[in-house]
Amino acid sequence: MVALGGDPVYSYCATAPMPDNMDEYLLAGFLRNKAVELVPCRTQPLEVPANADFIIEGYIDVDEPLVTEGTFGDHTGFYSLEDEYPLFHVTAITHRRNAVYPATVVGIPPQEDAYMGQASEKIFLSPIRLAIAPEVRDIHIPFEGTGHNIVLVKINQQYQGQPIKVAHALWGAGQMMFNKMMIVVDDDINLSDYQAVIQAIEKHYRPEYDTYFSRGPLDVLDHSTATPGFGEKMCIDATRKIKNEELRIESETLQQPNVIARRPQADEANSSYTGSLNLKLSILFDEEVDTSDFSTCVWLLGNNVDPARDCKIEAGKLIIDARSKITNDISTNLQLPQRWPNIVCMDAATIAAVDKKWDKLGLGPLFLSPSLKFQRLVRKGGVRVC
Repeated sequence: MVALGGDPVYSYCATAPMPDNMDEYLLAGFLRNKAVELVPCRTQPLEVPANADFIIEGYIDVDEPLVTEGTFGDHTGFYSLEDEYPLFHVTAITHRRNAVYPATVVGIPPQEDAYMGQASEKIFLSPIRLAIAPEVRDIHIPFEGTGHNIVLVKINQQYQGQPIKVAHALWGAGQMMFNKMMIVVDDDINLSDYQAVIQAIEKHYRPEYDTYFSRGPLDVLDHSTATPGFGEKMCIDATRKIKNEELRIESETLQQPNVIARRPQADEANSSYTGSLNLKLSILFDEEVDTSDFSTCVWLLGNNVDPARDCKIEAGKLIIDARSKITNDISTNLQLPQRWPNIVCMDAATIAAVDKKWDKLGLGPLFLSPSLKFQRLVRKGGVRVC
């Protein structure tokens, strides 16, 4: 069954990071402080919201072979790669009088869905603190993190190892398991102030000691991994060093993390680095990227990096390769993705068609297409480069 429209809270609850086996209607009722009114479907033994605009009824036969779906422009700002999914057999479509079909524009962030993610940050903060990690004071997912790639966390740190304990706890919490990069800071940092987060990294982060790597489930839309839906994770501890921790750092013989390093390749001259964070962190981007554009750089960092393959700690610096990875790369010993998607970007003909209709739509002064900014990042060869 697919329900479209009705109370806007339904759209949010359908995307909310609910625990397994918990009904989204319960969350909708909680947010509205009243139960969701349900009515029976016409052809299936299910109930649906009475005020939905459209209801699509049907079934899935688990014994049928999967069918190929995609590619689609997605909320990551890239085209999701084609994959196999169950086939949905439609048995009925009903709608209200004067029904309104809801739609959300997705693409390079920020788009409409980014604000739904902000709601989840606050709605689910208290359950996380009560049930999983009481030391967490706030969680923030930047728009550029597309819901899960990059997460900022601030904690009340009381003992050694607490930042990485929190990281593992959150990586095991529902849809937070899809997170790929986590930065943990102290509880006096405003997570929405990115400059303050950067200053915490500059002041407290020591790459050899404070970089932690793990692995686990990732979003199936993550194109950077060699294995769909599974890959590497990284936590950066940018908290203050507490009692005895400084002494332990000085006394330990720091070992290089056990990760596969992707060194800059022969085409390094055609690539570009961002500015270093106090010589502790450098990021390598494709030559087409404007590295003065902070938002674009963070978006590409979250999407294009597999931490184990694309990170190297060398001479006290974390080097991250956030370039596109394509199968004709001169590196032959790395597990590169089989396919690499293009970004979601309107072509010149589509932009011109929209601009031509703008006055007739009554939307006010012409708003230039955001795609103009990203056209230089579109790669030749269609949806993906193979």
